[in-house]
Amino acid sequence: MSRLIFSAALVAIFAGQSAYGQDLKFRKGQAAVGQRKVVTEEIRTETDIEVKSNGQVMQTMNSKRDEDKKTVITVLSTKDGAIGSVKVEVKLWTIKEDGSRGERDIPDDLAGKTFILKKSGDEVLVTDAAGKAVEEGLAKEARRQFKSELDDQSRLFERILAGKSVSKGQSMKVPDAVARSLFLRQRSGQKELKVKACSITLKETTNVGDRLVAVFDMVLKMSGSPNKTIDIDLDFKGQVHVAVNGCWTYAMKLKGPVTISGGQNQGGMKIEFEGLGKMKLAQKTSFSGGKKATSKKPKLY
Repeated sequence: MSRLIFSAALVAIFAGQSAYGQDLKFRKGQAAVGQRKVVTEEIRTETDIEVKSNGQVMQTMNSKRDEDKKTVITVLSTKDGAIGSVKVEVKLWTIKEDGSRGERDIPDDLAGKTFILKKSGDEVLVTDAAGKAVEEGLAKEARRQFKSELDDQSRLFERILAGKSVSKGQSMKVPDAVARSLFLRQRSGQKELKVKACSITLKETTNVGDRLVAVFDMVLKMSGSPNKTIDIDLDFKGQVHVAVNGCWTYAMKLKGPVTISGGQNQGGMKIEFEGLGKMKLAQKTSFSGGKKATSKKPKLY
């Protein structure tokens, strides 16, 4: 073996994948007190809908919705490797709509607030940063939005990957429960959407700092009827980045078309809806901290 080939082999091995295509071995992560993650999310939706009566276009509606969010989640306690409580700081949450009703900003009640979520048997207790009770409506919304952090939302792909060896080009089905958590956990009014198909395919690897991260191509198809008159189909493609050692999700980007259809009878007239739009979701997470860290730049994975 020449010196050049030998050097290339060493580089590949230390990157976690051999020069001859050795499989990636994914390992389970573990929560630690003090772990902190910063999650930024961006959602963009645009739709154009035609309202028809007996085949004739009566109205055209255009709408645009932008949502931006930034949260900081810190692990406060653990038990047997599972998260017991977290602090959630909602640094930013803005929703802006522009459509036939004019432009408007929609305030989010959680923006700018800090919550403590704690497991208590089968319940999740919610307090403010000082440990005091918060108004029940606010607590209910915080619980709906963030209780999944007690199950470590960032390690959803651990259920699929931990303990497995995956080769380049290999595809895996994503369970419906995981796919729904990725897309629907923070979006109200979409419980009726069902997962038609969701899969990931290993494309390549990259590095985030000194962490080896797997890059998967992802396909997500969903459909449903938010009400009796409208059907929605979503067809997304994109990528998700998952740490090989720990299965934490570093980034996810999905985009694709949204198709809207439906109709109803009103006063003897057949009213039909036809719409086409596009949607883009982008999420990025950075990690730090943890009492088990032994270096200046803590190693969580």
